[in-house]
Amino acid sequence: MPVDKSDLTRWQSLDAAVVLIALADYAKEDVSYVPRLNTRSSRWHVIAGGHDHEIKAVFLGLALFDNASMWMAVFADMGASLLVVFNGLRLLRNAERG
Repeated sequence: MPVDKSDLTRWQSLDAAVVLIALADYAKEDVSYVPRLNTRSSRWHVIAGGHDHEIKAVFLGLALFDNASMWMAVFADMGASLLVVFNGLRLLRNAERG
């Protein structure tokens, strides 16, 4: 179904939460709706999730032997979260370039 410019402008001006609710309603009505998957983003989710768990496992091991403080774990987790965000932004930037 083609989208004209006025519909596109209206959807772009809405908040993300409103768009997600509308998309969920549309998906409930149309049982043939299947989200489009991108192989690059699928690989990225696996890699990003793996790094996050590796960092947590390292700090769990250090904490078991009393070599890590709670603040070290908090900063490591925050750093891992920032890496995930920046990698996602990089993926988005590469998608916009084509």
